[in-house]
Amino acid sequence: MSPSEVRAGGEVIVTLRGVNLATSSTIRIGNTVVRGTLTEGSPQSLRVAVPARLLSTAGVMVVDVVDADALAEPPSNYLLLTIQP
Repeated sequence: MSPSEVRAGGEVIVTLRGVNLATSSTIRIGNTVVRGTLTEGSPQSLRVAVPARLLSTAGVMVVDVVDADALAEPPSNYLLLTIQP
């Protein structure tokens, strides 16, 4: 995930890279699902604009990839997004 550290208070673009991502892949930040843009390649890239409201407080948030069309599928391994004050 890039970046893995952001400043609180503003929207930020986060890119996650992986393999075998479904075209309906989204990221989940805490309990909020955010849609992004998936690009093909090896590895694939999922680019997402994380809204400022999710980044309002300093701390660490869990981020993972979920398939919006198959929510019963297990999520990806989780990553940590550090939010600096």
